Amino acid sequence: MPLVVYEFKSVISEDKATIYDAYRQLTVRYRRDIPQLFVFALCIISDGVNNKMGSLFAPYEFFYAWRKITGDEA
Repeated sequence: MPLVVYEFKSVISEDKATIYDAYRQLTVRYRRDIPQLFVFALCIISDGVNNKMGSLFAPYEFFYAWRKITGDEA
């Protein structure tokens, strides 16, 4: 059983997929199509610049950004 599920979107792709699109893909499509995948999984989403992690059942606003080493990098 997977412990972590990643969904990455590219910031340079032509379809302009966002980090929110990654969230929707995990929480709607994958959850509907392969629910067995999410029994114990932590979800990580990224658009290539921004990275967030959260639970499959958490609303998007509860997915939290990963902190950098000192917290003040741009």
